[in-house]
Amino acid sequence: NSVAYWDQVFETENPWAYDSPYEQHKYEQTLDLVPRDKPRRGIELACAEGHFTAQLAAVVDDLLATDISQTAVSRAAARCRASGHDHVKFDQLDFFNNPLPGMFDLIVCSEVLYEAGTREKLDQIAHNIATHLTPDGVLVTAHIIEVTEERDRSGFDWGGVFGVKSITDALLATGELQLEVEIECELYRVQRYRRTKSPLAKDVRHEEMGSAP
Repeated sequence: NSVAYWDQVFETENPWAYDSPYEQHKYEQTLDLVPRDKPRRGIELACAEGHFTAQLAAVVDDLLATDISQTAVSRAAARCRASGHDHVKFDQLDFFNNPLPGMFDLIVCSEVLYEAGTREKLDQIAHNIATHLTPDGVLVTAHIIEVTEERDRSGFDWGGVFGVKSITDALLATGELQLEVEIECELYRVQRYRRTKSPLAKDVRHEEMGSAP
């Protein structure tokens, strides 16, 4: 979708109720998978209005928060300034169609890869993300379970979007990433990938809380 489309989405503040218990619990789980050895340089893709950015800023010294919508970016910047996180940088970025601006030890990318449209495009985006991680860098991501992909379990039926199964397949297909940790809830999965050629033992954690608000 275009910049104009997303600016229109953010004409109304907080369009997805980021401060709901459901979203806040997901943020806590996502933050739990961020390595605690202070990643040197991190980027958040699709930061929206910065609700999670303000939490991520506390554990990343050099953080760039980006979104396709300048309206969202401006609100995120104001939110972080109000929280005292003056070290966070902000920029408008359409990473579906442009390379990431440099190499990063940490990439956070959640609730956005649904919109890729085609598997070919999803693969391109996954490659863009994977190849901008430093060796041993990590990607932390959270996406819904789409029932059209996993009919044997609970999930959302959003129709025509990619769920976490297809997103996982695309990320692993890059050949650059290995899935290191996965928190599996009823309706979504939170995951940490590492850019490494060494085999990893996957840590899978199951949590009951995962219902929609």
